[in-house]
Amino acid sequence: MSRIQEVLNLKEAWFDTQWKTILKESKDTSCLLQYAETELEAAGWFKAGGMYGGELGKAVVELIKKFSDQEHSGMSAGIAINLFHRLSKYKPLTPLTGEDDEWTEVGTDVFQNKRCFSVFRRDGEAYNIDGIVWKDRENGSTYTDRESRIPVTFPYTVPDKPELRWSDTKELV
Repeated sequence: MSRIQEVLNLKEAWFDTQWKTILKESKDTSCLLQYAETELEAAGWFKAGGMYGGELGKAVVELIKKFSDQEHSGMSAGIAINLFHRLSKYKPLTPLTGEDDEWTEVGTDVFQNKRCFSVFRRDGEAYNIDGIVWKDRENGSTYTDRESRIPVTFPYTVPDKPELRWSDTKELV
């Protein structure tokens, strides 16, 4: 075998190895993962001096990797995202029934719903302490208080987010 042929064979072997590596990496790195990493980087979520020392960006990348590994279709991806969103916020998937087995006593005649921690019952009346969030017009800060409670009747579907109202007028935002 000539020296030229040896070089060509080595070059071909090297190219083949590199190409296989590129293909493997492209399969291992989904478009979603690449997109998420780019966006998190642009927003500064990987910076050591940033919020949570860059660890939150890494944690989100782990979630995205796991989600990508599951290879959802367009339909199942949307369903999985919605389920994860509700469950990660401790929101029940089905309406609360108000039955006795849903409650745990947390004080004298005060009960908290086991399926939705913002729903309480006192003196037979149920209420959601996260029903309304107040927003300050001047500085944009938000808060809840005793007036944030809304009455609950069963079956009760817990909303994804509370109602937002201006604190100075109590009108909807």
